[in-house]
Amino acid sequence: WKQIRYRYTRAISFSEMTLEQALRYFLTGAGFRLPGEAQKIDRLLEEFARCFWQDNEGTPGCPFTDPGTPFVVSYAIIILNTDLHRANTDSKRKRKRMTKDAFISNLRGVDDQRDLDREYLERIYDNIQAQPIELALDQPPEGAGDGGADGGGDGGGD
Repeated sequence: WKQIRYRYTRAISFSEMTLEQALRYFLTGAGFRLPGEAQKIDRLLEEFARCFWQDNEGTPGCPFTDPGTPFVVSYAIIILNTDLHRANTDSKRKRKRMTKDAFISNLRGVDDQRDLDREYLERIYDNIQAQPIELALDQPPEGAGDGGADGGGDGGGD
């Protein structure tokens, strides 16, 4: 399954995209629905981050020094997107949304023990706040089978 995930993701070029642009494209225009299970999301993001790094290492769109950083920042973007834009279903308890400072603080030291540029992270926060990533979660249409590229449907390890 890992090789299938990699080859599917590798078929997409992320060259000359920022991480946010590439992640938006991957999650909305790559032809699959994001699975609801955290382990499967983790596996897909791992391959996405690997391919993003291969396409952009050393370019202005990839201000990272460590190849693991795009994975962590991508996950943080998905969490931010969910936090800022999910419906507040419990009207009795007002939920406090993630602030820009909290988002930046959560990513402190993420790039091989170095902080990412504050302006870079502020731009990501502002973009996600202004324009949510419209995730298509892994819920097949009525009458359709579960044929999506969900990161491996066997439920087991790689």
